Amino acid sequence: MSRIHRGSRFWIHSAIALTSGVAGALATIWPDWIERSTGLSPDGGHGSTEWGWALALVLAALSSSSLAWRSWVRR
Repeated sequence: MSRIHRGSRFWIHSAIALTSGVAGALATIWPDWIERSTGLSPDGGHGSTEWGWALALVLAALSSSSLAWRSWVRR
């Protein structure tokens, strides 16, 4: 595997981690973002759907940052 490919893999994982982390943080700050943005209430106003999305985004950020770190260490 070439050095350029490993470097680009690091930046892709880093960008995904940053985007997911910011989106997860925003989803925890505004827990009713689905109702505000679409007008729909998939969980009847309970908020569990939004918290599920926030959790999934934070987990995606953690796993992507771990992959980015592994790519960086291998360089």
